[in-house]
Amino acid sequence: MKIYETGPDGNLIDANSKRIRYTVDDKGKVVTEYEEQTVYGVIVYDNLVDVYHDRAERAKERIRKKQTSPLEYFMNLAEIEMELVIALTGYSRRKVKKHMKPDVFATLDDAVLQRYADAFLMDINTIKSFKG
Repeated sequence: MKIYETGPDGNLIDANSKRIRYTVDDKGKVVTEYEEQTVYGVIVYDNLVDVYHDRAERAKERIRKKQTSPLEYFMNLAEIEMELVIALTGYSRRKVKKHMKPDVFATLDDAVLQRYADAFLMDINTIKSFKG
């Protein structure tokens, strides 16, 4: 591959670039890994973004029907899975699932919502005011 090559979607790909990936190690800490960027990696990543986008749109509909809380939408919008939310917030899986219930979410205080806002890299008011 040349230093810069056009990918299948028309974007330039830097052959020397590395992609950052955040994972959770066996101790529950978030760690940074670097992986080589390949044409196939770009295609897979684009498909994964589409999956998260579809999940977020379905979550919006479920929020309108009062079947889930905005946390599900923002989790998919941030393109992160439950394990990473758990690691970033420090809450247990059980507590995060509980917070995804609309009735419970409505009672969460600002300190709890701030932890989620920090995990999703967004403002707390965005989470609080989201209606789907």
